[in-house]
Amino acid sequence: MEEHMLFHTTLRNIGLFITLTFGCLTYRNTFSKDKLNSILSILPIIFLSISFVLNFNILKNKNDKFKRYKIIPQLILIIQITILLYILNMLRN
Repeated sequence: MEEHMLFHTTLRNIGLFITLTFGCLTYRNTFSKDKLNSILSILPIIFLSISFVLNFNILKNKNDKFKRYKIIPQLILIIQITILLYILNMLRN
């Protein structure tokens, strides 16, 4: 039961950090100021990298109980990679 709660808590934390990433990106695009712009370019990458670490911890768990739930972290990984590509494209421009 404890591992089951840890799995769901980690998924919740991944979602939290992805939401913080979206919040920073939205704030950066809406209220663009020169001083805050550089800080708000770094924060989404930090939050997204934290969510990557949490997601990789779930993916490397070899517990048989969660085999049917393995699709969820894999889908989240695709979303994270898409967001990372968006951020890198935004920084390039």
